[in-house]
Amino acid sequence: MSLDEIKNYFLSAGASYRKSREWKEMFTNEKGKSKVQRNGRFGIGVLAAFLIGKNISIITKKINSDFGYSFEANLNMDQINISKKNIIDIGTTITIEINEDVFEILSSNKRTYDENVLWTDWYTLSKPKLNISFLGDEIVTYENFDPHYLDTIIPNDWNYLDAKGYNKILWTYSDDYSGRDLVCNGIAIPIEDARYNEKKIIDVGLFSKKPKISIFDNDGVTPPLTLNRNNLSENLDFHEELKKSIYKDYIAYLLTFKDISFVKNNTIKIKDQSLSFPGVAHYYNSNRNEMVTQFGESNYYKGSHLLRETLISKKVI
Repeated sequence: MSLDEIKNYFLSAGASYRKSREWKEMFTNEKGKSKVQRNGRFGIGVLAAFLIGKNISIITKKINSDFGYSFEANLNMDQINISKKNIIDIGTTITIEINEDVFEILSSNKRTYDENVLWTDWYTLSKPKLNISFLGDEIVTYENFDPHYLDTIIPNDWNYLDAKGYNKILWTYSDDYSGRDLVCNGIAIPIEDARYNEKKIIDVGLFSKKPKISIFDNDGVTPPLTLNRNNLSENLDFHEELKKSIYKDYIAYLLTFKDISFVKNNTIKIKDQSLSFPGVAHYYNSNRNEMVTQFGESNYYKGSHLLRETLISKKVI
């Protein structure tokens, strides 16, 4: 950071560097849209550090600068002394002095009754890389990170769609990645069991299971998130695009694999017992002594006339 950024943004509650002329010149395009991903909407700056400790120390050097700065601060200080430093690395290091209670929480790294994301698991992308270590030991958060929509190759078990106001939306039924139900710009949104929420914050129509969704929105303002970004304030607004994408994937699945379906009179006939599409659940029918396919969330066979016999059409394939 430069001296101006430290004084007028980092140490100024509520100030947002993203509203400055310098930020707009470097990181927005000709339409005023952000060229980099952002998640926060408010400039909380240094106040965030005091959530876990009373004293902080900062060492920072802006790229292409000949020198940097260092300073210490706590909530009881009336004035902060900022010193110039010549021999330091580019970047910003924030050191927070924590108390025993906070240390115990960090060292246990266990979920409490009201948590579903550990403090080490909030970031789900491989790029930019986030290195986490505790007491000198590196912490590996995920064996496989979620893909970025700009990756050269997106794994086959991920699908993508375009929706107004978003850079891209990826979705998957696979459990081989972060496993987070909803992610925005690589940050997990810890909504309570989003895939099965009765409010249908994620509506997938006639399917009984909801996919894991990764949203990319560089401006960080389109998803209807609450102020603390821990939940959704209203339903997601790309339901129709998501349903269309899942239906296309479902039809491709039916047409690709053998012994799942057959075509008769321009209609795809589905074999119940062979169907294993991840968006469809199954249950055992003791009366019929067989596995039966479940469509919909609240009852079996809801809308089955649409999914069990899918008309072959150029409009949907």
